[in-house]
Amino acid sequence: MNQKADITVSIRTIVLRGAESYYSQSTPTLFVIDDHLRLSIQPTPCTCITLFQTEFTREDVRPFSRQSLANLRRSKMGKNSIEEIGVANVLKSYNWNTRLLKCVGVWPLQIYDPIFLFFFLYLSIHCSLTFAHLIFSPKTVDNVVSNISENIILSMTLTKITITRINRESLGKLLIDVKEDSLSEKYKSKDEKEIFYKYTKLPPRFILTAVISMTLAILLYYVNGLKIGLQIAKQNNSMGYQLPYKVLVIIDLSDSRIYALLCVYQTMIIPSIVFGYVGFDCMFVNLSTQIVAQFAILSHKVKEILNNPENYHAGMKKLVLRHYRLIRLAERLENNFNIVIMQQLLGTTIHLCISGYHLLMSKETKDNITLVMFILYSFCVISTLFIYCFIGECLIQESTNFGNAIYNYEWYNLPATNSKFLLICMIRTKKPQYLTSGKFVVLSLTIFTDEIGIANVMRSFNWSSNLLKCVGIWPLKNYDSIFFFFFTYLSLQFSVTFAQLIHSPKTIYNVVSTVGETVFLMMTIIKITIARTKREALGKLFTEIKEYSLTEKYETKEEKLMFLNYTKLPPYFIAIIACSMTVSEFLYYTSGLTVGIQIGN
Repeated sequence: MNQKADITVSIRTIVLRGAESYYSQSTPTLFVIDDHLRLSIQPTPCTCITLFQTEFTREDVRPFSRQSLANLRRSKMGKNSIEEIGVANVLKSYNWNTRLLKCVGVWPLQIYDPIFLFFFLYLSIHCSLTFAHLIFSPKTVDNVVSNISENIILSMTLTKITITRINRESLGKLLIDVKEDSLSEKYKSKDEKEIFYKYTKLPPRFILTAVISMTLAILLYYVNGLKIGLQIAKQNNSMGYQLPYKVLVIIDLSDSRIYALLCVYQTMIIPSIVFGYVGFDCMFVNLSTQIVAQFAILSHKVKEILNNPENYHAGMKKLVLRHYRLIRLAERLENNFNIVIMQQLLGTTIHLCISGYHLLMSKETKDNITLVMFILYSFCVISTLFIYCFIGECLIQESTNFGNAIYNYEWYNLPATNSKFLLICMIRTKKPQYLTSGKFVVLSLTIFTDEIGIANVMRSFNWSSNLLKCVGIWPLKNYDSIFFFFFTYLSLQFSVTFAQLIHSPKTIYNVVSTVGETVFLMMTIIKITIARTKREALGKLFTEIKEYSLTEKYETKEEKLMFLNYTKLPPYFIAIIACSMTVSEFLYYTSGLTVGIQIGN
């Protein structure tokens, strides 16, 4: 029995209910078999009973301290299940992305030229007819705004599928490399598996959300345009039918059968946008999140690899090569997507502003379908813009965290030859990996806040101009007829109210109500008169402040957050004060009207 004991170790505490008598007669031993540790507790020669025997790897050797074998197995199953879910998310997102882009024939790993040419020609013809409609149709606000709004998203879709077709080889290699890295990498620790799961759950959720919201928005837009066209035809037969999407009509639409065929022809816009526009965004999100996840996992592998004395040099070599490979993948991602990112930022921002303006100025604003359609589309566009900026921010942070992980390790205690490799890695991470918008602007959350801040400035100026234009005192444009109408009206009302105060019976109710109305009218007259008198100075001030706010470069994160915090206040104030004042004045007028009718009856 003594010859079997190769290694004898002391175990701090082993508690087994109902077996205490055996431990005084047993010796705990560890056997090394096939690079594994085998723990067995064998009794003395007087007994031949083995209490328990289990096997585990070296990384799990630790005091049991009330943790049973069942709990240990359960924790391992939990880790494995997290990794399995992450792998399932990767496969799911790739499969969904494949189906989307195959529908327009531009999946990089399998190009379908007939399908691609069909959608390319279809979108090219439709964009040309839409642009021709913009040139030759009557230049009304509704026609111009709606035409530009439609043309932007169709042009963006055409650009995306064309770039995917042109860069099919580089995108195909990138897809294969990123997928292979994600599925073949070994995630040993629980933190690595949780990071892998955290990033891989984003693409499937984005694909579902983007496809559903964009499909509903485009479908509602088509149905709403179809309904309006039918209503116009019923009201005025001489005008004929109006197509859901605005194009230059080269044939007569008075025939209902021709109109029905053209409506069916325009339904192809819906799958073109859903599969081409959204499918490309899904491919970007899928690739970029996998690369970001590998950067984050590499940062957690630093301590594990460098603390292994047996394979120290091999681990360091693997670490450096892995970092180099991820840098190359990030650069390839940037080279393939920087033009589309620029188009996405510019196009979605302009399209969202134009769509919002069209919603406010359109005659169909009261229609619930139009409002729901705008909300769905705005949600899809803003969420896509946020995801682009969020991924860019994550890539910057995770590529920088690798250098921080090396710095936090005790690299200064290593030999000079070994520490050089780590110093080179730290120096390389001083230049973080990032995505750019056309090689001009770095994509990050600060860009998203800049877009929101600029939108707040534009929104507050537009709302102010709309309010002041209604009384003819917008400083940048004179409306003398409107101003004189309101000035004369308020002056007469003020005079009559003041005369009421003088000649009416001096009851408390009459005096208080008349003084309250007179003060309010007098303040309004003074405000619009001053705004009209100083219109030149106010106009210059408006122009300079707006130009300064929109052209100033906000470089640091603190400056951009400050800009966002202050620019969000004016839209809130305008919305709250306009709504509350409108409601209060309307209620005051309604209550006075009710009292007057009751007295008359």
